[in-house]
Amino acid sequence: MSKQHYEYVCTHVDDFMICSKNPERVMKEICSVYLVKESLKGAPSCYLGNAYKKNNKNRWWIGLKTYLTEAIRRIEEMFGKSFMKKDTPMMDSDHLEEDTSEILADGDHQKYMMLIGMLNWIICLERMDVAFAVTSLPRFSACPRKGHLSRLMRIFGYLKKCKNRRIIVDSNDPIVIGGKDALKLNLQDLLKSQ
Repeated sequence: MSKQHYEYVCTHVDDFMICSKNPERVMKEICSVYLVKESLKGAPSCYLGNAYKKNNKNRWWIGLKTYLTEAIRRIEEMFGKSFMKKDTPMMDSDHLEEDTSEILADGDHQKYMMLIGMLNWIICLERMDVAFAVTSLPRFSACPRKGHLSRLMRIFGYLKKCKNRRIIVDSNDPIVIGGKDALKLNLQDLLKSQ
């Protein structure tokens, strides 16, 4: 195995994360130029809504459980009802364009847009399993119907049931590992194929 490796510094506004075999060295370089809060030094525990935890096999577990729990609580409070847990984010053979339910009032239209934004952020963070269901709904943003809003609530019901899903990254041999239906991505094989 080669001793060469990539180092990444992930940034978003005033947050950053270092991915390196020697993150302390990179942090020291950053601290020599920028003022960094003490709380940001050391192993990460949370970044942009994702929780990070290192297990005893040197693997990082990256998950959204805390973020999803709080987001779902707030949305349920806003709508005044609890989401039913769902096994899938979308029903089979659902035809969104055939929905003839009542058009949403202005207040619910704003909530619809907010939920779309929250779900897009959730996809960006790690939950690709809801991507198709979520990206099917924004095309109705100009004039959403009650049926479209109920489909968004179904997605949150699915996330409520499956909020413990996470991505696992082995820092010894960078492989992205999921649950039983894991997406396995060996970065070394990817680099060889290019």
